[in-house]
Amino acid sequence: MAIVFDPELYRATEKHFAHHPLPGYESGWETWHADACYDNGYFSTVMLAVDGPIFMVDLRIVNAAGEPVVESMQFFPSEEFVASTDTFDIRMGHNYLRGEFPRFEIHVRDGDHGVDLTYEPLVQPTISELPDGVGIGRVAVPDTPVFVGWFFQPKSRITGKLTIGGQEIPVTGQGFSDHQFGSADFFEDAVQFFIWGCLPLGEHTVNFFDAQTTRTGGYRPFKWLWDWKGEKLVEYCRDADFYIRASNIAEGDTLPRTLVVVFEHARIRGTVTCEFTALIQKQPLELKDRTVVLNRSAYDCHAQLEIDNDIVDTRFTRIVEVAYPVRAMSDPS
Repeated sequence: MAIVFDPELYRATEKHFAHHPLPGYESGWETWHADACYDNGYFSTVMLAVDGPIFMVDLRIVNAAGEPVVESMQFFPSEEFVASTDTFDIRMGHNYLRGEFPRFEIHVRDGDHGVDLTYEPLVQPTISELPDGVGIGRVAVPDTPVFVGWFFQPKSRITGKLTIGGQEIPVTGQGFSDHQFGSADFFEDAVQFFIWGCLPLGEHTVNFFDAQTTRTGGYRPFKWLWDWKGEKLVEYCRDADFYIRASNIAEGDTLPRTLVVVFEHARIRGTVTCEFTALIQKQPLELKDRTVVLNRSAYDCHAQLEIDNDIVDTRFTRIVEVAYPVRAMSDPS
């Protein structure tokens, strides 16, 4: 456990969300991701991604009935990727993420579909780990062959509009956003599998990441946890006491219909029960030694916790990511 006595040490700056070039890393990649849970029952995810020669904008919108209404992937030549290395200003073609940090705007358009959204942080922008936000490996000289950096805005107020088939739908809601980069393929060389979620728990916001590294990282398990109280980060831990029970998985599938996050942490105890409500994206990934399926799904959640001796009993809907193998992984032995 690591109680954070100075949250400012973990406060991400605008430069942390700017473009991070990785010259010399053939398998280097970088993403900017933003998800949203809207008050009208809709959901969306946006990702701008750079992966070697690939420059892509991915947009998903799911309606209140849980039906996908927009599934868009746009690819661009390298000359249409324009990004600052100092400010939060990322553009691919006519699409962009930019703003007066930490507030930012997203504009994505693909034909008659798109989003125009403003994200206003309710929690401090945060680097995942000291000193530079690199949680796996090391980017500082001498660097390691495999490293992954992660910077996030855990909870933002969202306003704007969705455009579906030319029809504009005003929206309000909340969501999570992040910036990541890495020197090698994330699932091939860094992480075997993971479950991630960010939970609004009254005056607390808890971000958890349950993962195991690949052979490169010694098959090390990670149980990351960040806890913000109000706007400030109050605890960061990479070996937290929690586990996840995944159940109601159909045969041949990797999507748990029920997730129970059980916290047995020093400051946080109890359960968060998550029931599947909508699939936003399902992405199979064929790797050398296994097949992994990344599921982004919306879950209706019920938190029954005790945090710092205060009872938290609240219900909410959030997007959770589950990346599970469907073909056998390498034997750590």
